[in-house]
Amino acid sequence: MTNNEFFIRVLHALQDYDEAMVLGLLIAYRADDSPVRLSNRSLAEVHLGGMLSKLQVQRAVARLVKRGLLRTRVYPKTWTEYTVPPESLAELLAEPLPDVSTIPGISDQPIPFLVRLQAASIVDAAQAGASLPPSSENVK
Repeated sequence: MTNNEFFIRVLHALQDYDEAMVLGLLIAYRADDSPVRLSNRSLAEVHLGGMLSKLQVQRAVARLVKRGLLRTRVYPKTWTEYTVPPESLAELLAEPLPDVSTIPGISDQPIPFLVRLQAASIVDAAQAGASLPPSSENVK
């Protein structure tokens, strides 16, 4: 499973973007292996690039704790220690997704808009005099 597949799978399983962002980051920092110490502010502003506010992070953490996907130990006015129980994460990932061929991010079906966009960028590059990128369609 790639990083992208992992995130998409977690996002669909949790059905919550904020929770998926927080859990994905903590897994990337190996919180399933050993506790990770971060302040809520640095988690929101630095590690998640400001994509979530401090309040969104706090709420997502509380929901993940309630779901049993995260354990926390708070050191007031300094940091919080985050631990992801590997068995809970394994259970989450083991849950089957609906057998629908059009689930965003999981389906292998090409999205017509993206196909057109890619074709347009190749045409634009060719008109600008750039060489075409190698692909099975233009390399003989």
